[in-house]
Amino acid sequence: FQLALVTWKQALREHMATSIVGGVLDLIEQERQGIAITSSLVKGVVDCLVELGIDEVVDSNSAESTKAVNPKLRVYKQLFEEKFIRTTEAFYVCESSDFLLGNSIPEYMKKVEKRLIEEKDRCEKYLHRSSLQPLERKCEEVLISVKLDLFQNEFPVLLENDKDEVTMTSS
Repeated sequence: FQLALVTWKQALREHMATSIVGGVLDLIEQERQGIAITSSLVKGVVDCLVELGIDEVVDSNSAESTKAVNPKLRVYKQLFEEKFIRTTEAFYVCESSDFLLGNSIPEYMKKVEKRLIEEKDRCEKYLHRSSLQPLERKCEEVLISVKLDLFQNEFPVLLENDKDEVTMTSS
């Protein structure tokens, strides 16, 4: 069994990983756009990538052993999670810019809150649990941290115009 798994892993890495992972990332983007997907397909690929790492061993003297990555998750992280985080960033950079062109800061904050919940649910539904922290960190960076100047500039206007909206944005 172990030999078959190692052979399959090599074939997957060499020939199929790019297209399979690309397809899964496309499904996730479709879901973010409100299109219903078969999440069991995503979960199945994620589970396979995690299982492909069961035979991973890291030399205790190697540079990788100093990283906090579980060696058994290395295949998943390299083939999927890194690309997933990059595509998540790209998606939310575009969406946040587009949304802010036609909506107010309080509306944007509601959208951000909704998106953060959706991403957490997505992670719990079909990603490996180790992806939650980097996913949340990247979403908060793209949706909130890089927009802090905009929020700070808008806050005094909100204070003058509508105290209820300020309450919502500060809670």
